[in-house]
Amino acid sequence: MEDQNIDELDIETQQDEVEEEIVEEEESVDSLKERLAKAEEVAKNQKIRAEKAEAKAREKKVTEDFSSKDILAIARAGINDEDLEYVNRWAKVEGKSISEALNSEELKEILAVKEEKRKVASASNVTNAKRVTNKQSDETLISNASKGIFPDDPALLAEARFNKRTGKK
Repeated sequence: MEDQNIDELDIETQQDEVEEEIVEEEESVDSLKERLAKAEEVAKNQKIRAEKAEAKAREKKVTEDFSSKDILAIARAGINDEDLEYVNRWAKVEGKSISEALNSEELKEILAVKEEKRKVASASNVTNAKRVTNKQSDETLISNASKGIFPDDPALLAEARFNKRTGKK
């Protein structure tokens, strides 16, 4: 009987231990859920703060561009659109306003060189375009020759007259 009592006590002790473990696990699950909720809330708050900061930075950038005085100075100086970013950066580096920067001899020289490069590039044929020669028909060549308009190559006119006599096209 004593063995039976001991066994019953052992079983009860084990049951108590299991119940305690279950309670502890439930508490740890609850605490984990709470921690997860807090972490999600913190992440959400961080996201909101980041979005606000980005919006503020965008707003600041728009207002940083050019003042009305700067726009007037740019228009008077005849600055090319391609050079606006360069002028803006140069003014910031030098710690001057746009209008003050445009009066600087160094910047004027740099802009003059850039303008010259653009003129040279637009004047020269930098593309791989092939020249197209329009071949005039024999009848057009003969008609133009009778009006006094001769082709650059007289052989073309001779060939056109020959083709007309022989009936070739």
